[in-house]
Amino acid sequence: MKLLHFLSFLFLALSFSCQTHKPIQEPEKTLSLPEKFSQSPIHMPLESNWWEAFDHPLLKQIVEDGLKENTSLKIAWYRLEQSQKSLKSKEASLWPKLDLVFNAKRQRDNLLTSLNPNKDIHYSTALALTPKLSYEIDLMGRVSSSKQSAYHQMKASEDYVLATQLMVSGQLAKMWLNKLIQQKLYHLTKEQIDTNQSILELVELKYQQSDLPISELLQQQAIIEAKQSALPLIQNAYSTFHQQLVFLSGLSNFEEEGISHFDTALPTLPDLPGLYNPKDLLHLRPDVHLQYQMLLAADQQLAHAISLQFPSSVISLDYQFSAQNLENLFETNVASLAGQIASPIFSAGKIQAHIEVKEAALKESFQNFKQSFFQSLQEIEHSLQNEKNLLEHHKILQQQQRHIQKAFELSKSNYINGISSYLMVLTALNSLQETEVKLIKSEGNILLNRMDLYLALGQNNNKSII
Repeated sequence: MKLLHFLSFLFLALSFSCQTHKPIQEPEKTLSLPEKFSQSPIHMPLESNWWEAFDHPLLKQIVEDGLKENTSLKIAWYRLEQSQKSLKSKEASLWPKLDLVFNAKRQRDNLLTSLNPNKDIHYSTALALTPKLSYEIDLMGRVSSSKQSAYHQMKASEDYVLATQLMVSGQLAKMWLNKLIQQKLYHLTKEQIDTNQSILELVELKYQQSDLPISELLQQQAIIEAKQSALPLIQNAYSTFHQQLVFLSGLSNFEEEGISHFDTALPTLPDLPGLYNPKDLLHLRPDVHLQYQMLLAADQQLAHAISLQFPSSVISLDYQFSAQNLENLFETNVASLAGQIASPIFSAGKIQAHIEVKEAALKESFQNFKQSFFQSLQEIEHSLQNEKNLLEHHKILQQQQRHIQKAFELSKSNYINGISSYLMVLTALNSLQETEVKLIKSEGNILLNRMDLYLALGQNNNKSII
């Protein structure tokens, strides 16, 4: 009796001497976040499908069709399916377990006994059917913490689907826009070749009517050839973007549309989307929320590791039917109710090492969460500042184009009238055509940067994807 009391006291002492775990609470509040972004733009509602803000039917079709067959997105969905099944498996541990065990034994013996003095061979049959009901009492949260970890991992998989969808939509939109930019550059280059051809005709006329050096004629021909040599490079860039777009769309048909068969008008730049409190990024950016869920999962894994120090308690109920033949199987039965409490006494530091591993993993998860949050802030601030500079640059280019256009027309008129030299026409024309190319690229960069801003802001989608 004294031994029983001693063992009970030792059991309780070991249980209460183990460390307990306090779950992490609102880790985002530990971050030093700004109260607002550096700029305060017009607050337009943030679209759930960000590409719809450009109000371009073809862009909408390209993105939505591409998302249906994209392989990366399909992989993300299958990963989510795995985590859902894993959660279901963990949830099953919270319920009692029922097994049905059937035993059959055929025994042969020739033992020397008082009933068998001649050691005759005897055969016997034993049949047993036993339903077994067992249940682990979750006293220290061992089972529930494992289930909660699986739940947060499943939610992280949901966020991974949303993050992949956001990433792929951005890639599709950018590939399409880059195609459009190359298309517009192609048409501009063709127009510039026509303009240079008309200048060449003017130079040829001047050459025939006067003693102009042949170098001016050759130089103008070289300029036309330089423009013509740029067309295959533009076509190559267009084809590259087209192939990438087809690949992202999960298609196998790489047949290319003609570069000159489409409307080359670029989308109109929409108003800036609404910028809310930076803390809202936790719910708007799926990649940030993914790291948040992984942090909570790591916290529950630590709780599970700590719970291994505590006793585990299992109760079981067996109800056995036994007989020597099937006809009499249910005539004899034995019921038993048992309880088991097991507590670790000595594990050579294995449990403590496991706890320390999970503690380090939790710290790593917090740093990943912190890094993703600050990176999202940096991406937004960079896009906002970049757009401001790009718009200012574009405005200056437009002014420059207007001035160079006037200078070119004046120098061309003076050249026709014999007042100025061919060099002035050539200089003005080269400057004008270079500025025209810069304007198209500048307009494209502004639109690409705006897409980056939408991607950095995430998506206004608070509904579950399940």
